Amino acid sequence: MPNYPLCCVLVGTGMQDEESIGTHRVRVDGDTVLTRYVGVPELDHVKEIHLRFERTLAEHGRLFVINDMRRTGIPSTETRHFIARWGQEHPVAGVVNFGASLPIRMLQGLVIRAASLLGKKIPVVPVNLTTEAEALAWVDARRRSAR
Repeated sequence: MPNYPLCCVLVGTGMQDEESIGTHRVRVDGDTVLTRYVGVPELDHVKEIHLRFERTLAEHGRLFVINDMRRTGIPSTETRHFIARWGQEHPVAGVVNFGASLPIRMLQGLVIRAASLLGKKIPVVPVNLTTEAEALAWVDARRRSAR
């Protein structure tokens, strides 16, 4: 297993493995990274997760991000700024969230609208769905249409 700066453990989940980064779980599957957020996403953990995004982009030339938001908290302003900056600097084929609470979806919408009003380009607007199956199907459809 690679030597990562933060404690990372692979957790068996049956067919595929998920890596533990803090309280969160990450699974890389080809050009897709699934992150299961558990609790408040702390900046150090989010940076570690985004290193997986960067590696996936480098290896596959594109990145789809699926976020399991069922048990997430609201990240700090600093963490949200990091995520926004990263998104401006890296091409992402698509971002889909599932299970996000109403407050999380509202915050996300407000941040996107505020950025637009300030003239900032939003490279990828996240899609919010209800279930993991819907999120996987959404990515699969985008992947097929890109061929």
